[in-house]
Amino acid sequence: MRLDRFTSKFQVAISDAQSLALGRDHQYIEPVHLMVALLNQEGSSIRPLLTMLNVDVVHLRSKLAELLDKLPKVTGVGGDVQLSSSMGQVFNLCDKSLRSAKMRISHLKSSYLLRLKTKAPWGSCLKSKG
Repeated sequence: MRLDRFTSKFQVAISDAQSLALGRDHQYIEPVHLMVALLNQEGSSIRPLLTMLNVDVVHLRSKLAELLDKLPKVTGVGGDVQLSSSMGQVFNLCDKSLRSAKMRISHLKSSYLLRLKTKAPWGSCLKSKG
């Protein structure tokens, strides 16, 4: 998937996810990094969307923090952080979803959330409420 097809806010979230992974000494950018970046993003549509779906955002943040803490840390990487295979799969599924439904790229965040319901370790937080 070409990153230039994402909205500028989503591109910033991806960059923030990379910074989060690097700052925590993680070798790979995982979906959990992106979800945290989206939740932390000023003016993001994710929080209102989750609230509309009756997702307990406080519980979700707690679960995400636990998952981040469990990710393996590496030393001596020298700033080389790359997408994990699961992050690549989520992007590919979103791309497929966008193409098949002919959705606009601005709807990617909604598609991303739907994909995470089944793919992410914290998906149960999303499933149970939405």
